[in-house]
Amino acid sequence: MRTRRGKETGKCGDNYKKGQWNVLCDYSGFEIASGDAKRTWDGFVVHKRFWENRQPQDFVRGVKDNIATPPHMTRPDPEDDFLTANEVTIDDL
Repeated sequence: MRTRRGKETGKCGDNYKKGQWNVLCDYSGFEIASGDAKRTWDGFVVHKRFWENRQPQDFVRGVKDNIATPPHMTRPDPEDDFLTANEVTIDDL
């Protein structure tokens, strides 16, 4: 593959830097030099322009709530009041 200026691209040697090796960016799929690669918090190897800090909200811990009802706000259950047969008439409705 050639660009408009005639430079060849897409070969393995394009990213050669002395003392480094080529790796594949997990986000873009392009071959990059190892010096330009960074590892993300979830284990991907990416180009440094794709690297982001881990979201601070990942480290937030919840605070346990005290959900007990205060004693002065409780009352005993009322007694059950069952109706006998024929105690309610149509006129009562």
